[in-house]
Amino acid sequence: MKKTTLYYVVDIILFVLLTAIAFIGILMGFFIPKGPTANEADKYLWQLHRHQWGNIHLYLSLAFITFFIIHIILHWSWIKGKTRKLFGKIWVVVFILILPALLIFSLWYLYPKNSEAYREYGRKYGQGYRQINTANYIKISGQMTLYDIQEKTGIPAKKIIDRLGLPKDIPLTERLGKLRKEYSFSMQKIRNVIHALIEEEGEK
Repeated sequence: MKKTTLYYVVDIILFVLLTAIAFIGILMGFFIPKGPTANEADKYLWQLHRHQWGNIHLYLSLAFITFFIIHIILHWSWIKGKTRKLFGKIWVVVFILILPALLIFSLWYLYPKNSEAYREYGRKYGQGYRQINTANYIKISGQMTLYDIQEKTGIPAKKIIDRLGLPKDIPLTERLGKLRKEYSFSMQKIRNVIHALIEEEGEK
């Protein structure tokens, strides 16, 4: 592959990754609710939870960093030459490379520490994840099915269906995210039901 073609491919990939990262960042910042005061059901967009969008954002960011490093390596000779021409000192390049770390540190330093506005974030709905003990911990997501929960917890799916007031012939292999929208129950409600059923089993 010619160098110019390689440069072009890397730059296109960087553009695509950066656009995707920015798009998801805007979704999470302005369109997907966050915090314990928001309805858990509203934290889904296109059948993906806010945390799942965050995971995709992380993976895209890691890919972007990888290709950005490749981009720097491919253009290193040009960067050094241009730096010497403009500043006469090669150490300027090193300073530019550590600027992101300095920017992150500056924002961390200036941002309010232990802000009361964020102290309760996640606590309310985090309680719904707790089971009898850490050995029985299970995270319930919209991607799971009633059959998955039955397998992981040992709680019969029939009992969960009864507690949620769902039709008895409901398919056990349907994803919770889809069932939640069809039958208007929140993910937090299903977590509470499972937690209560596990506690009842433990008391027997």
